[in-house]
Amino acid sequence: MNNDLLDDKESPLIQHSGGDPRVLEKILLAAPAGMVIVDKGGKIVFFNTEAEKIFGFPAGEVTGQPVEVLLPERFRHDHTAQRTDFIKQPSDRTMGYDRNVLGRRKDGSEMPLEVGLSYIHLGDTVLVSAVVMDISRRKRIEAEREELIGELQAALEKVKQLSGLLPICASCKNIRDDNGYWNQIESYIRDHSEADFSHGLCPDCAKRLYPEVFKSNSSLP
Repeated sequence: MNNDLLDDKESPLIQHSGGDPRVLEKILLAAPAGMVIVDKGGKIVFFNTEAEKIFGFPAGEVTGQPVEVLLPERFRHDHTAQRTDFIKQPSDRTMGYDRNVLGRRKDGSEMPLEVGLSYIHLGDTVLVSAVVMDISRRKRIEAEREELIGELQAALEKVKQLSGLLPICASCKNIRDDNGYWNQIESYIRDHSEADFSHGLCPDCAKRLYPEVFKSNSSLP
């Protein structure tokens, strides 16, 4: 891709702007995504309104500063070397879509970013432009979705544990587990679900186990 600037006479945008090149700056300032432009030395030469909102810096505070001021300190040294390599062999690329790219706000807090890089040749120099988007909300939604999927999968596993045919003794009602051992039905269900048991006696069992109590009660007037 040829990123050399078109001659002004060849640019419909300049023609429609009445030949005023400041219209380009106004468009970039009002862009709905953060726009950061740096020179070949890595110094910030343009910082639009949306970038101010994302990073919390006024444009005048970062203009002329190394672009690394927008990164967490632990990444700055490596980024300087990466930036130098990029200037030697510039190319259009997107960062942050499939791996984490972190930016640093003025207050020191960090946020995940998606960054689209491009470059412009101006004679013997190069300007590098970065379109920056704060993807904190997207990352939060993705994390919540993954958590929900995990919870649903866990719930399905619990449902599966008590599905299908259960080998149960016709007499004592014990259940045979996958290892061939026989377990009391309440123990089996407790181990394979979140259910627990409290014990009591139904009327029929109470009469069978304690007939004398029911016999004496029946003789009462």
